[in-house]
Amino acid sequence: MDNKTKIFSYDDALLALNDWAKNKLIEANVEYEKTGRVPFFIQYLNYQAKLVRATSRKITCSKEFSVSPENQKGFDNLYNMLATGENVNEYLSKLSLSANRIDGMMDNFGIKHFHLGDTIENGFIKRTQEIALGLVTDKEVFFILSKNHGKGHGNIWYEKDVLEILHKQRPDLIEHCKVTHMENLSNPISNTKDIKNLRDGNINTPITLDDGTSYMPFKLGQTMAGFSIMHTIKMQSIAREIYRLATNILRDNKEMKFIEVNQLDLTTEGLLKLVKFKICNQENTCYFISIQ
Repeated sequence: MDNKTKIFSYDDALLALNDWAKNKLIEANVEYEKTGRVPFFIQYLNYQAKLVRATSRKITCSKEFSVSPENQKGFDNLYNMLATGENVNEYLSKLSLSANRIDGMMDNFGIKHFHLGDTIENGFIKRTQEIALGLVTDKEVFFILSKNHGKGHGNIWYEKDVLEILHKQRPDLIEHCKVTHMENLSNPISNTKDIKNLRDGNINTPITLDDGTSYMPFKLGQTMAGFSIMHTIKMQSIAREIYRLATNILRDNKEMKFIEVNQLDLTTEGLLKLVKFKICNQENTCYFISIQ
C-alpha cells in the first residue's frame, strides 16, 4: 500500500486475508494451488473443512451400518478416538492434505469417509478398500454405511443411498438442505449417472429420493470452479469486516499515514475472531491495535 495515503480499500482487505491464508497453508505443509487462481483463503477453508476437529463426540450408527470382521479392530479404534476427542485425521483420505483438491461427497452430501486400518503407514492409518461413511458435526458422528471403494466398485461417491438413510433415520442432520418451496420438478435427478455428471460439471441441483423428497447440496453447493459457495461467502464477509474495521481506525487516527493487517485469527467455523492492525504515523512510529 502507498505510504502517503490513508486509503484502505476492500481489495487491500481481501489481499491481507489471502496473504494470511497462504502463510497458514505453508505452515501446515499442505499442497495448494500457488498461483492464486483459486484464492488462498478459499483453499484454506477447503482444507480445514476436510479435517475433523479433535473434540469428544457422541457416536451413533444407522441400522444398516456394519464393518467386515477384518476391519472391526480398526473401526473400534476409530470409534474410541472419536468418542474421547482424539485427533482422527490420520483415518481420512490422503487428499485431506491437498487444499486445492475437492471432496465432492463432503461438499454435496456433508459426508466424510474414514479408512479402517489399525497400523500407521507414512502418517496415515493403513489404507483399506472398505471405508466408513459418516456425517460429522461438532457434537456427533453418525455412521451411515461402510462401502468398498476403488477400481471395480462403482461411483460410490455419487450414490444417493446415504441420503436415503439420513432422510429416513436422521432427517434432523439434513433438514437445512430439504427442498420445501419447490413444486413439480421436471426431470428429477435421482440416478448415480446424472448426479455424477452434474456434480462433475459443478452444477448444483436438488437430488430427489425414492419418496419424492428432494434435497439441495450441503451448505449451498459449489461454485463453477468447484469449491464450496459457503467458502466464497465467508471470504467476502470477512474481507468486508476487515475493511470496515480498518477504515474506522484510520478515521479515528487522522495523523496515521500507513495501515496493514498484521494478524488474523478465525474460529473453527471460519469466522473472524481476532484481527490485529499495524498503523504508523508520519514519524514512522507504529502501533498495534487488536480487535476481538
